Amino acid sequence: MFNLKHYRLYSFSEPNPTLVRLFEVFERTLNKGMTYREFRFFFFRHKPHFMDITFMEREGRDVGVIVTTFYRHELGGRPVTICRGAAGIDEDQPKGSLPSWLLCRKYIRYRLLHPFEKMYITGYMASPLLYSMICKYTHLAYPKAGVPVTAAILTLWDQLIRLYGMQKRVVAPFVVELPFRVTSRPQDQQRIAESQDRDVLFYLKTNPDYKDQKGVLTIVPVTWYNITVTSFRALVWKPITRKLRLSRKSRRRGAAAPARVSGAHQRVSGPPLHS
Repeated sequence: MFNLKHYRLYSFSEPNPTLVRLFEVFERTLNKGMTYREFRFFFFRHKPHFMDITFMEREGRDVGVIVTTFYRHELGGRPVTICRGAAGIDEDQPKGSLPSWLLCRKYIRYRLLHPFEKMYITGYMASPLLYSMICKYTHLAYPKAGVPVTAAILTLWDQLIRLYGMQKRVVAPFVVELPFRVTSRPQDQQRIAESQDRDVLFYLKTNPDYKDQKGVLTIVPVTWYNITVTSFRALVWKPITRKLRLSRKSRRRGAAAPARVSGAHQRVSGPPLHS
């Protein structure tokens, strides 16, 4: 189990030990080779008004981090809050141990505290796998297979591109040259190449040159309906389907295990079945 340490920041001036700690885990788990200067640019080119950080500790050291950052802007003459999130964990940690539900909880908490703000989660999706995970847990995201892109979203996307100074980096609708370096593990590349997932295939069709440091600028409206769907899928549906999947695997292993017969008694060796 992890020991979770929570920090909420409203001041981002230097020196700031919490930000240095965040950078060290962020660089190690999410963006190897990133410099502290690039890290500062990534998070603080536009000053946020709030940052919610959770460090995951195991045996006295940081092994992962979940962070959400909130920025207030005026776009098209109206106030808008732009949210960005990231979650990373060391490669030597058990598969599936990243508590990604914490990311969802951070957005929900902020929404409850600011119920009348117009909010959008945005992010440069450099990985088809990460993009697919977002699509699985949200009802509405743009761009997304089967979801028409409205004129309002296209206008918002154009405003974000201008806000981030990315006009010269636009490759195609929703596709931009990334303002930071991204590395990918060989096992992830294999999963992508073998995937028949609808959202992965849509990403590859939208951004076929993602290996060349190109990403999809994705927009997720933070509406109460989207929050409800995301919460259900992350906190209810995912644990149920995971438990059923593990149960089926256990039954298959148990059925395939060899039997040992001794006299009139039969002993079946193999892992126990789980309900």
